[in-house]
Amino acid sequence: MRFRPGILAKFVLLIAIPTILFMPAALFAQKVNAKNTGHINIAEKTDELLAGRRCPCQCNHYLPGGNKEPACFGCSAAKAEIAYVMESLEAGRDPRKIIVDIVSPIIIDVFSDYTNPNIAKVWKLAKKVSKELGQTRVVMRPPCLTNDAVFAAQLVECARLNGKFGAFQDALINHRGPWDKDTLFEIAAGHGMKKSLLKPLFNKIDLKMQISKDRQHARERNIKAFPKITVNRLKVDATEDVLNAAVKKILLEGSI
Repeated sequence: MRFRPGILAKFVLLIAIPTILFMPAALFAQKVNAKNTGHINIAEKTDELLAGRRCPCQCNHYLPGGNKEPACFGCSAAKAEIAYVMESLEAGRDPRKIIVDIVSPIIIDVFSDYTNPNIAKVWKLAKKVSKELGQTRVVMRPPCLTNDAVFAAQLVECARLNGKFGAFQDALINHRGPWDKDTLFEIAAGHGMKKSLLKPLFNKIDLKMQISKDRQHARERNIKAFPKITVNRLKVDATEDVLNAAVKKILLEGSI
């Protein structure tokens, strides 16, 4: 794959352009933060692997930050794709294996807030089936229906900026409450994110576009209760047999 060095420079340039107001700053800050902390090779390699890729939410728009338009701004699926590539590279995974993961025809969306008492069970099911079938794209899509849910989602975005997205997201999914701020700050501290370091990051995070996009996708899929799983936009029951069959059907159709 040919490296395109100009994409990262465009990220830095775009931050200074007023139109950034229409973009989720965390997407850009995540990569710029990698550059500022001495991980420029990770940021550049991420640009290389994601160059020209469409958003996995299947809206037919492109991932934000590249040189192709229109882009899908605010979408949790887009953010998850970028975070997955960056954290995989940080962990030393072979870029060729990462590419195999992100070109998968399957995306499993789990529409739920972190505060939902049933999310741990549903998320575990989605991850189990996806792993057994060799899939990696399982995305949390929080509608943020309460103030506690909004704050939890904000902390997850802070973790994304710190390169701790996957581990911290799993911690919140498996947390059974309470959901007050002090408790969540304690969980964050346990993942190397002290309260004093988190507060400045909140200024970089605007969830309005993300919430709007995730709620829009839930409406488009006629989702009225949470948690709910969709496979490539198709609602499926949260049972292992149904989810397994839905994924296998798409994989089989794609192989014909």
